[in-house]
Amino acid sequence: MDDVLAALDVHTTKWVVDNAFKGELLNGRTTLLVTHNVALVASVAGHVLLLGRHGQVSATGSVAEVLKHDPKLR
Repeated sequence: MDDVLAALDVHTTKWVVDNAFKGELLNGRTTLLVTHNVALVASVAGHVLLLGRHGQVSATGSVAEVLKHDPKLR
């Protein structure tokens, strides 16, 4: 998996989140998004799965629940 937002500048990333992830195209669909940019996608994430160093699941839940679990993400 790759971070589709990694090579984009902040303005383009915000446009993609606002117009693609929040837009009509993905409305009512399950989407798997792999990213390090928690702040920009928090508004569209219904469920978060946090992977640890060796690929193990270290936290799962809402954005708020995962942020409580991992202080480095806050």
